[in-house]
Amino acid sequence: MKRHYLRRAICLAGIGGILGIGCLSIDVFFVSLPCWGIGLGLLIWMIRKWGKSQIWLASLGFGLISALVLLFNIFSDVLLPCSLPCVSRSSIIPASYYVLLFCFGIIILLSGTWPLFRHGDRSEATN
Repeated sequence: MKRHYLRRAICLAGIGGILGIGCLSIDVFFVSLPCWGIGLGLLIWMIRKWGKSQIWLASLGFGLISALVLLFNIFSDVLLPCSLPCVSRSSIIPASYYVLLFCFGIIILLSGTWPLFRHGDRSEATN
C-alpha cells in the first residue's frame, strides 16, 4: 500500500471516528456539536479533495471507533473494583449500550463489505 493511500485511509477513518464520538455524546452538546462540525467539515473537504471512492473508510471508522468506545465503557464498568469508596456505580449496564453496539457492528460489517460489492460491480461493467 502506498504511503498516501495509507494516510488517506487513516484520515478518513479518523473523521468517521470523530463523527461517531459526536453521535455517542449527543446528550452533551458542548462535545457533540464540535465533533459534528469538525467531522462534517473535514469529511466534505476530503471528499472534494480525493473524491467519493474511499468514503467507505469514513463509515468504517464511524462504526469501529464508536464500538471501541462503547466496549471500553462496558468493560471499565464491569472491571472496576467495588471496594473504592469514591466510586458510586451501578452494576447494571444500560441496554442501550448493547443496542448501540449491535448497530455499530452492523455499520462495521456493511462498510467492510462495501468495497467487495463495488469491486464486483466494476468488473461486470468492464466486460
